[in-house]
Amino acid sequence: KDADFIKINELEYKRNHELLSDKGFEEKLIVTLGSKGCRWNGKEFSVEEVPVKDVSGAGDTFMAGLVYEYIRSNNITSAIEVAQKCTTLVVQKHGVSTVKLKEIK
Repeated sequence: KDADFIKINELEYKRNHELLSDKGFEEKLIVTLGSKGCRWNGKEFSVEEVPVKDVSGAGDTFMAGLVYEYIRSNNITSAIEVAQKCTTLVVQKHGVSTVKLKEIK
């Protein structure tokens, strides 16, 4: 209840929607939607369509980008945009991979 944000994926959201809504967490949820982007606080954040080679680590990459930018800027909208940029880059690589800072700038 003291968390500022909760990041879950679409499947986790569908399975737990009622519980999360009843507990008042809805406005804290950042729901990743795969190739459709993500949703936070009623706003959809779309992503560009890219050739996907591997989705391994995409969720972890999203979270790393989100935390990095949120700590840097204290702006969740900016953090979501950076997280999505990181994820879009990493899914275009083979295997579990990383994104370098120069790639997201």
